[in-house]
Amino acid sequence: MVRMSSSSSCACSWTWVALLAYLFHHVHVVAEASSSSLSSSSDSEPFHHNTKNNSSGNNGSAVDADGGGGPHHQHRRRALLATSGSQHAHVGYFLRDFSAENPVRAPAATGSNPPAWLAGVSHYRVLPAVFPGGMKYHFDGLATALKLTMAEDNANAVEFVSKTYASDAAKDFARCLFFGTGFGPTLGTQICFTNPGVNLLPIEGQMWLTIDTSSWGRVDPATLETVAGAKVDVGSLVLNAHPACDRRTNECFVQHPCPRSTSPLSDQVCFSLLIPQHDAPNANMATRELARVSLSESEIIQHSHSPCITENWVVSKVDSFEIRNPLLNANGGLLRFLNQREGGVWLAMNRRTNATRVLRSKEKFVENHIWNCYESVDGDVLAEAVATTSSYLDTYFERSLDANIDWSLIFRPALRCVLPLSDEGDDEVSCKHMLKGGQGEDMVWDYPTFNPVYKMRDYQWVFAIAVGDKNTSRWFDKAVKIDRHAGSVAQSWSEPGIYLTEFDFVPRGQEVGDELDGALLTILYNSTSDESSFAVFCPRKMEPLALYPMKSVVPFHAHGVSCLVDGTCFTNP
Repeated sequence: MVRMSSSSSCACSWTWVALLAYLFHHVHVVAEASSSSLSSSSDSEPFHHNTKNNSSGNNGSAVDADGGGGPHHQHRRRALLATSGSQHAHVGYFLRDFSAENPVRAPAATGSNPPAWLAGVSHYRVLPAVFPGGMKYHFDGLATALKLTMAEDNANAVEFVSKTYASDAAKDFARCLFFGTGFGPTLGTQICFTNPGVNLLPIEGQMWLTIDTSSWGRVDPATLETVAGAKVDVGSLVLNAHPACDRRTNECFVQHPCPRSTSPLSDQVCFSLLIPQHDAPNANMATRELARVSLSESEIIQHSHSPCITENWVVSKVDSFEIRNPLLNANGGLLRFLNQREGGVWLAMNRRTNATRVLRSKEKFVENHIWNCYESVDGDVLAEAVATTSSYLDTYFERSLDANIDWSLIFRPALRCVLPLSDEGDDEVSCKHMLKGGQGEDMVWDYPTFNPVYKMRDYQWVFAIAVGDKNTSRWFDKAVKIDRHAGSVAQSWSEPGIYLTEFDFVPRGQEVGDELDGALLTILYNSTSDESSFAVFCPRKMEPLALYPMKSVVPFHAHGVSCLVDGTCFTNP
């Protein structure tokens, strides 16, 4: 049971299907260039479990979540996409089908006290929510957009609706040659590249579903209907799930490889500007290359999940892949052949001149999220990162989720890194642990969020989901409020049997003032009742203010964004 506060004073996740062409046409190039880096790691045999069914009746147009039936799956190929009702060792919101194609109204639970100013606010999430053909890798689930709108009557109810993105895989999976992060290849007659199921980008009235490939998708922010044919016009198969956006200048930047030939192996990396198109019938996203630089060595599928931005700089941590021996692991998809490589290369592009510097840190890691960069008084850039190991992506296989997770093999302590951009002669990035001493220093946490009004500014508070006990927790089961200035956890929240998704901060206003003046929105999963609830938390007290039982299970997912009543939307991060 979730207990609510009476006060009213007041989220990898990758699908590399677009790189199928790389592997099919250029695997000999990668193998020849990197045969010496074959991995010797092996994976245990997978457990054999089926996924739970999450379908129930809902044939009305706006059904009460506590009334006659909840969301149901309305996919064209029911038999293909159906999941069984077997039990699992993993937490129950993994590998679960979900659909709410007809709007569902979820009244606030008894005792809820939502802030009245939230009325009319829209909150979006993107989910891996369809798992066809025996799919056993969670983030290969087909992308589904979820919209939750706070009711106009003092936010005393929320209406939610979802739409599966109309990719080729969603239209007819049986025809697909699908090669995902951890699933496939499947036998089919049509290559299915697009599955943008990681993040959302609201930009100039448009809503894009993003991923770390360039196969993004666009949906109508009002109806969630897929905008047919919309794509990003860029000469790269790789982009960022989290573009670096400056809301004040209305600019969003991406960092990506820019090989001179179609190859996954290249030393060429670029920064580009996103340019949304508004002239019908052009529904695409244009790009303009701003900077290009050569690395000291070629990288396999160079990528950067979450570059960040300051007033004068765009910063990117360079990550890439390395060859792993497919005979020594039980994986499917890309992760049978490749593994993320832990590195220490950084890029920084000057927004005024586009001149780009290559820097290095002694600490080598995989950057899971960099959320807010800002410039110090002397002109250096501070970037804080959730640091993971090369084993992180393997976590989302069903057999890994079923097992007792060894968190120390996946996450490293979060880092605070300083890029010495005030000194043109210094290219060494210095990193140290973000949290100081004690239990907090090696706490496992991810999906950081903050008050977006403080983007590119020095700020105090970070909110995240964490692992309550590294020895017994099956997944993220504690919410934390981190005091950056003190380097410690100021407050936390958890309840037995409750598992979490990203907490997203919605500010009450858009001016710098009280950093905690806002609300945190999230979706909780109750493993006892096997049910999800939309929740509003008070960032000041780190307690729930309102719960909206959804009478269904929303699968674990990565990120969300929010839009105010006046149309102002906040990117993530």
